[in-house]
Amino acid sequence: MDSLLSPEGTYAGRTRTMITISYFGCFGSIGVCLASLGPILLTLSQQLDVSLDTLGALFVARSVGYLLGAGLSGYLVDRLHHTHAMLLVTMLTCAVGTLLVPILNTFAFVAAAFSTQGICMGVLDTGGNVLLIWLHGSGRVEPYMQAMHCCFGLGAFIGPLLVELSVQQTGGFSASFFLISATMVLWSVPLSFHRGPRKPAPPSDSAKACRDSSANEGPQPPSRQVELSVVTAPDLEAKEGTTHSQPTEVVHTVEESDARSRATYWFVGLSALVLLIYVGAEVAFGGYIFAYSVKALNMSEPEARLINSSFWGWLTIGRLLAVPASTRLSPAVMLAGCASGSALSAFAFRLSSLPWVATGAFGLFMAPIFPCVITNAERVISVTGRMTSCFVASAAFGEMLLPFVVAQCFRISYSSFPDAICIFSVCQFIAFVSSHQAALHILRGRSRSSTSQSVTCTHDSSHISDSFDNQPKM
Repeated sequence: MDSLLSPEGTYAGRTRTMITISYFGCFGSIGVCLASLGPILLTLSQQLDVSLDTLGALFVARSVGYLLGAGLSGYLVDRLHHTHAMLLVTMLTCAVGTLLVPILNTFAFVAAAFSTQGICMGVLDTGGNVLLIWLHGSGRVEPYMQAMHCCFGLGAFIGPLLVELSVQQTGGFSASFFLISATMVLWSVPLSFHRGPRKPAPPSDSAKACRDSSANEGPQPPSRQVELSVVTAPDLEAKEGTTHSQPTEVVHTVEESDARSRATYWFVGLSALVLLIYVGAEVAFGGYIFAYSVKALNMSEPEARLINSSFWGWLTIGRLLAVPASTRLSPAVMLAGCASGSALSAFAFRLSSLPWVATGAFGLFMAPIFPCVITNAERVISVTGRMTSCFVASAAFGEMLLPFVVAQCFRISYSSFPDAICIFSVCQFIAFVSSHQAALHILRGRSRSSTSQSVTCTHDSSHISDSFDNQPKM
C-alpha cells in the first residue's frame, strides 16, 4: 500500500482521501468520548456512591492523561517513520478504556479508565492535527482542518444522544459506551494499511529569497556558471566599501533575529493560552450544563440532556460553516469574530431567560477557535510536532483546570456557573488580541528580512556579473 507514497513521502489521490476520512473518524471518536462524561455524572454518582463535586476529579484525571498523551505524541510524531502506528495503538487502547467504564464499580478504577482514555485522546489530538498538516501541506489544509474538527463536534453532539437513548432503552449507559468502543475499533482499521505522512523538510528563508531572486533574473549561460567560482572571490575582495557595511548589517540581522525569536515565544505562549481557556471553557460548559440545567433551571433530566446535545450540535454546525468560510477568510479574521462572539454569547447566557438560544450561540461562536489557532500558527510560523504538543498540552491543562474551578463554584452556588463562563470568555478574547499583536510583529520582521535578503542576493548577483564582464577576454 505504501507504494502510493510519492518521493517526498506524501500521499495523493484516493489514498490521501481515505487517510483523511480516517483522521476525521478519529476526531469524531474524541468528541464522543469527551461529551459522554457530563450526561452520566448523576448516574455515576449513584453507581459509585460518591458526591457530584467528587466526580469533578474525573475531569481532572482525564485531563492529566490528556496532558501526558499530548506531550508523548509531540515527542514521537517528529521521530517515528510509521506515524500511523502511534494512532492505531492509541485508538485501540482508548476503545478498551471506554469499554471498562460501565463495568467498574470503584471510583479509583473508573478514574484510571478515564485517565487512560485521556492519554489516548491527547495522542490522537496532537497526532491528528500534525499529520493532517503534513498530509495536505501548509496553505491547503485550512478547510480540511475545519472539517476534521467539525467531526469532533459531530461526535460530541452524538455522544449525549447515545447516552440518553441507552438510558431510555436499557435503563443504563453501558450499551452506549460499548457502541462507542466498537466504533473506535472500526475507525482504526484504515490506519493499519499505511505508514502515515512524514515530516516535511523545513525551507530555508535565505535560500528561498536568493532562489526567488535568481529565478527572476533567468538562467545563467553555461560558460558563466562554470567560471563564477573562479572570479567571485578575488573580485569581491578587490571592491572597496563592500566590507565596511557588513558589521552593521550583521548587528541589525542579529537584533532582528532576536526580536523575532522573542515574538515567536510570545506568540506560541499566548496561542497556547487561548487554547487553554477555549478547551477548558468548552469542556466545563459541555460537562456541567446538564447539572446546571437540572439543579438551577429545574429542567427534567431528558430535557437537560437535550440542551447538552444542543450545545454540541451548534458547535458542529459552527465548524461545518467554518469549512467554506476558511476558504475566504484568514484564520486571524475568523478568530477575531469567534472570540468576540463567544464572549457576547456568554454574557447573553448569564443575562438571558432563554438558555437554549444563548447555549446555541455560545456553541456556534466557540466552534472554529481550536482549528483556527492551529492554522493561524501554521501561517505565522512553521508548526512542528513539539509545537502542536505544546498547544494540545495547554488545552489539556485547561480541560483539567477550568472544569475543576466550575466544580468548586458548584459548591458555593449552582447559579455561579454562568459567571465563570463569562470570565473565561473575556480572558480568551484578551489572550487572542495579545497573540495577534505578537503575530503581526513576527510577520513584519519576516517581511523586512525577506526584502533585505532579496536586495542582497540581487546586489551580489549583479556584482558578480560585473566582475565577470571586467575579466580580460581570452
